[in-house]
Amino acid sequence: MVLRQSHLFVKLPGDPKRVSWHQDASYWPLTPSRVVSAWLAIDDVDVDNSAMHVIPRSHHHARLTFRDGTATENNVLYRTVDNAAGCGDAPVALEMRAGQISPHSDWTLHGSEPNRSNRRRCGLAMRYLSADVRAHDGWNANSIWCRGTDPTGHWANHPGPHGGHIPTPESPVAADPVREASLSPHRQQQRRRRGRAPYLTSAPKRRPRRRLSAITHGSVSAFDLIQESEHPR
Repeated sequence: MVLRQSHLFVKLPGDPKRVSWHQDASYWPLTPSRVVSAWLAIDDVDVDNSAMHVIPRSHHHARLTFRDGTATENNVLYRTVDNAAGCGDAPVALEMRAGQISPHSDWTLHGSEPNRSNRRRCGLAMRYLSADVRAHDGWNANSIWCRGTDPTGHWANHPGPHGGHIPTPESPVAADPVREASLSPHRQQQRRRRGRAPYLTSAPKRRPRRRLSAITHGSVSAFDLIQESEHPR
């Protein structure tokens, strides 16, 4: 599994721009279309501050006909799918609390209205794809492998932040050089004399915290969508 890109979407209070109905796949030089976007709410999101709307099951149609946008639409993007309501179930507003995630396929119709509230709406979109997807126009140069490998070497695998560690069954913990270096020389010497191992970074202890949850529709998960959305572009 590859993380192709991630970026923040921010609509400030009173932002008049809307995002018309569209499919992400119509903008991306990737084939076949096996991309799932995980939209992480940074702020609480509701209809008033421009929650994203989706049309469930619209991804079953693969690519839909679109047209160029017009200036009167006041659209952030430049393509629009007309008659979107007939391409799936009734539109659903993804109202979320900060920390919740909503996954959607690159074929899913989605959009949003202007932010008519006095509150910011911010979300982080992370684009995950199967390693057998092929990119054009250099779109494979800025990626990270999140699980498994890419034997073909098509997708770049940039290193994570210094000192970062993604737990795996083979390597559940890793040394924390920052914490170790913060000790005084005397404290470091004491630990060595006692045969102590370096400080380790591991999963945090259980404690009350805000739950990170995923919103799904029709019992379709993000990984189901990667396998299901196999229509070539």
